[in-house]
Amino acid sequence: MNIHELVESQRRFFQTGATLPVSFRKAMLRKLRDAVDRREEEIGKALAADLGKSVYYRLM
Repeated sequence: MNIHELVESQRRFFQTGATLPVSFRKAMLRKLRDAVDRREEEIGKALAADLGKSVYYRLM
C-alpha cells in the first residue's frame, strides 16, 4: 500500500464516524502511549541523531 492509498483508507475510516466516541479516542491514545513507551530508547536515539536533542526523561 502506498502513501496515497493509506491516506485514502484513513479518510474513509474517519468518515465512518468510528473516531467520534471519547472511548475510542482514549483507547487510541493509550495505544500510542504504549507504543512510545516500548520504543522510548529508539526515539531518544533518533532525536539525538537527527536533531541533536538530548534524551527526554518523563517525569511521570
